[in-house]
Amino acid sequence: MRTSLPVLLLALGVVALEAAVSGSAWSEPAPDIESSQSGSSATEAAPAKPDRSWYDCVIEPNRIVELGGPVTGMLDKVLVERGQRVTRGQPIAELESSLQVAEINLARARAGDTSTIDLKKSRLAFEKRRIARNSRLMRIGILTAKEADEIKTAREIAEGELREAEHGHRRAQLELEQARARLALRTIRSPIDGLVIERNLDPGETVGETHIVKIADLDPLRVEVFVPVVLIDRIQAGASATIRFRTSDDFELAGHVKVVDRVADVSSGMFKVQIKLPNPDYRFPAGLNCKASFSLHGRQAFTAPATSRLQFSER
Repeated sequence: MRTSLPVLLLALGVVALEAAVSGSAWSEPAPDIESSQSGSSATEAAPAKPDRSWYDCVIEPNRIVELGGPVTGMLDKVLVERGQRVTRGQPIAELESSLQVAEINLARARAGDTSTIDLKKSRLAFEKRRIARNSRLMRIGILTAKEADEIKTAREIAEGELREAEHGHRRAQLELEQARARLALRTIRSPIDGLVIERNLDPGETVGETHIVKIADLDPLRVEVFVPVVLIDRIQAGASATIRFRTSDDFELAGHVKVVDRVADVSSGMFKVQIKLPNPDYRFPAGLNCKASFSLHGRQAFTAPATSRLQFSER
């Protein structure tokens, strides 16, 4: 028993030492997983996108033409329908033109008649031959001065009559051109490329103050936006603009600023910006509400008056 006690004490000491060593290893602090993960995500995250402000706008046609007639008359034909696409110079309608056609036929007959000119040319040729035959008699003095003067005067008269006949033929040609111009006024043509959005008259009705059709130019579209006056120095003509339809935020159109109105609206503290939106195939319709965002330039250097800021905040 005496010899086993020291051995037992030694064994207990070894066990205690191993426990102390293992306890110190277990007591090491665990790494902060959350802090390391958050730190790595903060460094790898994409930079925040700049704030984009959207403003209410309206998409409108570039222009609308109410097409009437240059002269009053009865409508004979309407050659287009509502919703039809037309091109510049395309016939839209025709007025009754039987009288103008008759005037053209008469003027064409007069312009094509050269009998008077031919007659005067023959008379002048005769007078020239007459002078040639009597020139020797004039030189030797056989013809009296009166007879020689009559021969010369007859030639001058023949030359004058020929010039008068030629002028008359020229007037007939001008009258033909005038008659053609009057007839051309009876055909009404489109002054622009566009879309027929309204038709008011039918054949048999009188063309007067009421327009025949209404044509909208849809390329490009015109977008009008009202923007706070504090941005008047940050939106410039030619700057890019993004358009969204009110019904969809995923579909965006690209345009550019055409006009910046430097006269603000007093009641709202807003100014108008006009955007040009290309629409070559008429894919996008007009008459819709939209939202617009701009590419701003520089820094805000203009501060709106207190009244404008107050009225804008109330809105």
